[in-house]
Amino acid sequence: MIRFEAEPTLKITELIKLGEQALDVSIRCADTITEAANGSFYLAQLLAYEACLQAGVIERQTKPAEVKTLYASVKRQVMERQKGRFGKVIRDFARGNKFRPGTRAPYLNMLMWLAESESGTIDLGEAMQNHPADRPSVKATIDNKGIDTLTGNPAIADVFFYQSHSRRLAMEDPHAIFYVKNLDFAEFARDVGFTKVTFDKPYDVALSFAGEDRAFAERLNDHLTEEGLAVFYDKAEESRILAEDVEALLGPIYESDSSFVVAVMGPKYGLKRWTLFEASKFKPRLEAGEVIPVWSTEVPQSGFDETYRRGGISYDPRDPLDPQAEGAARAIAGKVTGR
Repeated sequence: MIRFEAEPTLKITELIKLGEQALDVSIRCADTITEAANGSFYLAQLLAYEACLQAGVIERQTKPAEVKTLYASVKRQVMERQKGRFGKVIRDFARGNKFRPGTRAPYLNMLMWLAESESGTIDLGEAMQNHPADRPSVKATIDNKGIDTLTGNPAIADVFFYQSHSRRLAMEDPHAIFYVKNLDFAEFARDVGFTKVTFDKPYDVALSFAGEDRAFAERLNDHLTEEGLAVFYDKAEESRILAEDVEALLGPIYESDSSFVVAVMGPKYGLKRWTLFEASKFKPRLEAGEVIPVWSTEVPQSGFDETYRRGGISYDPRDPLDPQAEGAARAIAGKVTGR
């Protein structure tokens, strides 16, 4: 990735002054235009042109004049033009590959991070560290190649560039960058169709299971992620877990950092150290209805098992796992999102 350097502020100021001299005018909002141009000669010319146009200045004046156009009016008109050019692509990027209004908005988050950047380029790894609450859903789009698929779309690729090995996301057109930087994201999110953008917890679902049920849990994780949920699944967080105090890391996730715990209750669930630890953390949440049990048919029901008083899902390890996991994920997503 090779990026042209932004022009220094002094050069943008010089450009505008040369234009003012050529027209024999002074532009009242020139300083604001300089700042908004963000180092782009072309953008500075576009904004100054709009200011003059709105003031009726289309040629050199016969005597010195002041262009009194307010910058707010300039920005509104330029944004309207850029919306016609970039609006659909930016909207399609924010919606991602499979739009679900009530779930997480990882691509919208990436768009907001791009708006915060100076250059229109971000390192997604670094951005996730700076926004830990949004990390799980964005990481899932990277791990499952969702961002690669989206930026591989020719229309999206005209505006966005993603480099998978460095996890860098960029916008190169200064007009597109200007448009994104000046969006009202609260209004934009509503227009795109999101019913919720901010979430109190980093994870929608935390999966708890014994290793013997990993084949089903892994498929369940894949389908839950496909439903747009942020899922804690140990294999997806291996790099984060390495060399850490695992109990200190996992405890809060099962206690409170997930909206729901999905416990896959196989034959070995109550015999393994980590499932016993996880259960000790989420057990108080049973009464609040925040634990969804998934029972293996290999485990006989027992009146002593508290989870059987709760609505849950059953799966048969002897039958094909993928369709069972897909059905379970759809039901769980409905509970999480209320749809």
